[in-house]
Amino acid sequence: LRDCAMVERVQEANGVVFGKTNVPEFAASLVTCNYANGCTVNPHDPKLSPGGSSGGSGAAVSTHLAPVALTEDTGGSTRAPAFQNGNFGYDPTRGHFDNEGNPGMALILDQIGLNARNMQDIILVDSALSDYTVEEVYPNPESLQELRVGIPQYPYVTAY
Repeated sequence: LRDCAMVERVQEANGVVFGKTNVPEFAASLVTCNYANGCTVNPHDPKLSPGGSSGGSGAAVSTHLAPVALTEDTGGSTRAPAFQNGNFGYDPTRGHFDNEGNPGMALILDQIGLNARNMQDIILVDSALSDYTVEEVYPNPESLQELRVGIPQYPYVTAY
């Protein structure tokens, strides 16, 4: 038995893995419940879901149990827990992080992501786990004023 490649990478980068969070059975649900561990609730409103399969990670980050969490995303499990818990979710392009050992559901869709309370933490952890430095990608991580975000417009493509 061994850890997945991303856990090994975190440890190689001197990161500390100090827990595993709740996940629904088969990692496929909009609520974070399973028979073994019960339900994780949204820390801001217990009547709401923390966001599905990575909801335990999102709730742990939101309640300051962890500064950042690894997530597994097949169809929104990095992004949904981020916005449902008031965090930031980083869903990188396929292959950005090593997916070896991830027992996901759809090989071409599954990927590892990050959930954190702010973009500075995501940039810092991403650079520590990747082959670049923060300065190479973003010369001033303290100021995200220059960060550009693209928002697609409906219908996303121009019809002929």
